Amino acid sequence: MGDFNIDPIRDKESPKGRFLDDLMIDNSLVQLVEEPTRKRLVQRETGPYMEESRLDLVLSTNSQALASVGSTYNSDHCLISVDIPEKEAPVTKKIEIKDWTRLSHRVVLEEWKRVSNDLMSLDKMNAALAKMVEHLAPARTIRTRMDSQLINPRIEKIKKRRDRLYSKWKKTIDSNYKLTLYEKLKSLNRQVNKVVRDEAKSTFQKKATSPNNKCFWQPVGQMQGTNKKQEIKSIKIDGKTVTDQQLLPDLIANFFRTKISNLTVNQLPINMINTVGYKKMPTFTTNEIKTALLQCKPKMSKGIDEVPMKVLKIIAIDSITLIHKLFKEINEGGLPDQWKLARVVPIPKKINVDDISNFRPVSNLCSLSKVYERCVC
Repeated sequence: MGDFNIDPIRDKESPKGRFLDDLMIDNSLVQLVEEPTRKRLVQRETGPYMEESRLDLVLSTNSQALASVGSTYNSDHCLISVDIPEKEAPVTKKIEIKDWTRLSHRVVLEEWKRVSNDLMSLDKMNAALAKMVEHLAPARTIRTRMDSQLINPRIEKIKKRRDRLYSKWKKTIDSNYKLTLYEKLKSLNRQVNKVVRDEAKSTFQKKATSPNNKCFWQPVGQMQGTNKKQEIKSIKIDGKTVTDQQLLPDLIANFFRTKISNLTVNQLPINMINTVGYKKMPTFTTNEIKTALLQCKPKMSKGIDEVPMKVLKIIAIDSITLIHKLFKEINEGGLPDQWKLARVVPIPKKINVDDISNFRPVSNLCSLSKVYERCVC
């Protein structure tokens, strides 16, 4: 802020005006003063004349700031006040998550030893584990920022310079100077694209060298747009669009149910066709159950039993005897009804989530049923 002795309008095509423009472009600055800031009475041949000019300027990196020109005070220059608004909070959304950070191995084992003595059935075991999960990893609401572009301070600075230069190029009248600005504009465009590509390449290389497969496929999905979570606001089915949020879950469930019921006998695997009734299974040893538990992945997903596999693996060593007893009862009496149900989650196969045919079902089974299945197989 100060007396630059340069009028942005009067000196626009002069060397001083071009120097001011270059200064603003190189430093990503905007000029806030829009009214005359100097007023003086000048004597001319035709008589006195009030000369007005805009020599006092305010340059800022905040384009949202406002400059107000007041009255003169013991000077021919006006007082200038600047109002800088508060920064807007980033756009966020609320989501509810489980606080898994509080779920430590030691705490889970201590809690399990305390309650495991009174467990004699599968229902009681599932109820106790679900209660442990709710107590040790309670749900909490967090705020998360909405998806944003790949931006760092360097990219942001170059983009501001480019946008400022483009605005100046549009307002310039001198054809030679306009051509010079156009060449600078093209150079800045190439520079922005190169920096963005380098940043994306660097980010991808860091994740690609990770031993975790999820870290590798995450940037691949981001580039393809397949792993971007989208809110399902409407579903198109049988040529009609449904927007009622209360009806959408039932529509998706009925769609999956119809797909399964339309399977003919010829489309089913041979081992499913030949399976009739219940076949009594042999008794599993504790070593077989322990091996099956170790082979299961410690995931957080859960079926209708509300017990994640991660919790089951934590208590595996201390619960082998109880699980062995439950599996023995199941081999003699048949599968529990709970194991015949699954929590089905619709996953979009394509970016377009408006078409119901673009979804595939993912079934989350009960954790103990997965262990039992591995023992059988």
